Amino acid sequence: MTCYYGPSTLNWTTSLKRSIVKNKKVGGYHAPITTIHTQTINSKDMTGSEVDILDVCNGDEWNKGHLAEAIHIPHGKLLMQDLPFDKKDKIYVHCQSGVRSSIAVGILEYKGFKNIVNVKEGYQAFPETLK
Repeated sequence: MTCYYGPSTLNWTTSLKRSIVKNKKVGGYHAPITTIHTQTINSKDMTGSEVDILDVCNGDEWNKGHLAEAIHIPHGKLLMQDLPFDKKDKIYVHCQSGVRSSIAVGILEYKGFKNIVNVKEGYQAFPETLK
């Protein structure tokens, strides 16, 4: 599977969302399991004490600045790459602005992760003390 940013990524995401609403299967993916505890927090609520942080920004954004504790896996590679987290760990997922992290949450759910926190506004809105 080739993943890249562009109109087809948006079409795939839209198709997947429509399928989840209708509870159908799209391209081999099923709707997320209902026992998953996905949360959403605001970037300003990050404390710096979070342990498992996944940054799904692209490479240029990562190079411009990132949390020292974060593990970087661009969201387009999440499906194909093994993740260095335990499936029971609480994983904080963020990108630059919050859009790709929302997509990444669905991918993590599909891969069996059970405790995911989507950081809404992303890195751009993190407190300066964390950057």
